[in-house]
Amino acid sequence: MRKIPWAEWLALDEAIAREAARIRGVYGLRTPDAIIAATAVVGGATALVTNDREMRKVEGEGIKVFVLEDFVR
Repeated sequence: MRKIPWAEWLALDEAIAREAARIRGVYGLRTPDAIIAATAVVGGATALVTNDREMRKVEGEGIKVFVLEDFVR
């Protein structure tokens, strides 16, 4: 696996799965998106970069969501 100094890789575990289920229920995200958001929450991330505008829903979890399309035009 390639190393990125500022990145932390988290394995999908029970804590992330439970948080994903909660996020999916609260925000109505698809399961893969809920897993991504849950990984950010459990991992203590403060920001998330994505191409999916729907992920903005999780800003209520204290994560700033940056949609790449907003910066590339």
